[in-house]
Amino acid sequence: MKKTIIALFACVGLASATELTTLVTMDELVASAVTNTATLVEDMSVTTYQFGGGTYIGGITNENLNSALADSSQYITIAAWIKPTDTNGVEAIFGYGAQSNGFKFCTNGSGLQYTAKGVVDKETANVGLTAETWYLVGISFKGGNDAANGAKYICGTANSNYYTRNLGGFTTPGAADQTFAIGSGNSGNARETFNGQIAGLTIFTSSSVISGVDDITAHMGTTAPSLVVTPAVPEPTTATLSLLALAGLAARRRRK
Repeated sequence: MKKTIIALFACVGLASATELTTLVTMDELVASAVTNTATLVEDMSVTTYQFGGGTYIGGITNENLNSALADSSQYITIAAWIKPTDTNGVEAIFGYGAQSNGFKFCTNGSGLQYTAKGVVDKETANVGLTAETWYLVGISFKGGNDAANGAKYICGTANSNYYTRNLGGFTTPGAADQTFAIGSGNSGNARETFNGQIAGLTIFTSSSVISGVDDITAHMGTTAPSLVVTPAVPEPTTATLSLLALAGLAARRRRK
């Protein structure tokens, strides 16, 4: 299966490995969802949902995630496997907050895009996404709502070909807008929804800026999601059944 690893994440320079701590998994987000119109893809190696036609998964964010996103001493990393059906326009992978606050992480044509809603319009890196191909993507940034807390993201394949952009800090949502959306820009209104599959989305925290793709793959792996095929148990052949019958007959004769 063709697979490509792409990462989009905040960085002020490549350094030694950064240890990531899992904050929330896709399964946990789905379990807390208020709306789930996406379709679970059965028998996949990683939890996978099919999105299209405006479907998304959305709900209320938990206190741990809200606190981490508002904490300027924390770094947040959002990573997921994606398989876009197309590369047409902006399609959201993950959104936090309402239309005028929070942020969203999207594809934009063949690129990846971060938008700090209510602060900056967008920052895009063209990374050559193609339809019907699995990619590991991620974005990492410093928490807090001060624009000075924004960092740079880099985007590359297998720790090479990095691209830098400036990320502005986002407006922290009020209590009523502390919501998440998978496959959409925000959960209050299904906007810029994703077409394709999203798998294994995970949100991490760290105490320092992420150093490279390897920090993500240490948790997410480098193997694209795939169908788990359970080997079929072969049905006994006529010859096998005949041998079993003869063995049974011989056993009965010995007992006599």
